[in-house]
Amino acid sequence: MAENKLSNINESNECDEDGIVTMVDVLKAEEILEENADAVLGPGDDKNCTYNEGYLKRQALYSCLTCLPGAGPDRAGLCLACSYHCHADHELVELYTKRNFRCDCGTSLFKGRHCTLDPLKTGVNEKNVYNQNFRGVYCTCSRPYPDPEDSVEDEMIQCIICEDWYHTRHLTSAVPKEDDYAEMICSPCTDKLPFLQYYLGYAVSKVSKEEEKEGDVSVTEENTSLESSLKLDEGENLESRKTSILDVEEKQNSEEKTCPPQSNSAISKETKDDSNEVMQEADVSANEKETASSSDIINGCKLKSLKMLPRDSGATFWPENFRKLLCVCSSCKETYASLGVLFLTDEGDTVRAYEEEGKARKRSAGAGVTQYERGMEALSSLDRVQQMEAILSYNEMKTHLSEYLAKFVENKKVVREEDIREFFTGMQARKRQKTDVPYNCR
Repeated sequence: MAENKLSNINESNECDEDGIVTMVDVLKAEEILEENADAVLGPGDDKNCTYNEGYLKRQALYSCLTCLPGAGPDRAGLCLACSYHCHADHELVELYTKRNFRCDCGTSLFKGRHCTLDPLKTGVNEKNVYNQNFRGVYCTCSRPYPDPEDSVEDEMIQCIICEDWYHTRHLTSAVPKEDDYAEMICSPCTDKLPFLQYYLGYAVSKVSKEEEKEGDVSVTEENTSLESSLKLDEGENLESRKTSILDVEEKQNSEEKTCPPQSNSAISKETKDDSNEVMQEADVSANEKETASSSDIINGCKLKSLKMLPRDSGATFWPENFRKLLCVCSSCKETYASLGVLFLTDEGDTVRAYEEEGKARKRSAGAGVTQYERGMEALSSLDRVQQMEAILSYNEMKTHLSEYLAKFVENKKVVREEDIREFFTGMQARKRQKTDVPYNCR
């Protein structure tokens, strides 16, 4: 998963027309799997429960349907470590990431079942927020993911407000290309946040012009005045704006001095002085007006410079810099807080920030080299025959692994580290059976 997106399309190694898979294809596929794992797990700790860290800004969570069935009234979320150590043999639902959540494992919700990593937990986590995902269902269709009864290839996108996941075909709005937007807000959540109508000029939307290619997107041209005004926040300050205005005035005065004298010589010196004084007062007035306008944008509310735009029904899609555009004056912050969305002003709340934190921790731990890079380095040392042997061994391992993991899927069990070790021990035994030549062979 990356950028709040999931796909239930079966991914496979890229093949040419003859069905040949190269070692580079294998390494690329492994790199994608590694990136997806990093996106979900981020900086997660698989050995220590996160309970004592409090309500984490964002973490990977799981729901245990064995302890708390979906049909029951109670909901609970487990951290990564507890999913491994406390509920390994249970039916778990992967919730991906949620914000401001504290691990529930071993709390009173579990009615006497203690956390093996931190058995002293008590009470409940009152600030935790639960949605239908904790019952194992998603979207407006309230179906599981992946859905065994749904054969339609589709992508699921997470709303950044309610954090539920939606099939693209159930969003009741056209979905832009993946690279054209960063975050999605579902239709019900957009309806609950009326201040978003001031920012619709920056939302990503489908191009409606017939001459444009289908699938292209555009950013509405409305409210571009604020975007240019926001450049003040990117290095230009009010003093530099004043200096720019004064430079223009000086240039104008210089041009006036080089102009030929008026033909009417009867104009007295006093009249000229009075005229210059009036012009200077007008210039000062214009300067103060420009300064006041810039100051209002910087120190006041940005909404004063925006228009509330009408919107069509359906989800809204927002660009990468969406959160930077939101006004953070005291009045707007009070509005966000009253609506429970103050987190929108925090860029560290985004899934991208969560992923980057995980990558940074991985690099600091000395594991910055990806499987793809290690594989390419090893591949460069092999000749053609060795490469063919390697890819054949990989395909054999992949087949056996798929069959082995299918048993866990059928029984709805978590795959543990010792299970993987057992599988590869078996693979080594099979390999020895093939390579060992019988004593009586001739």
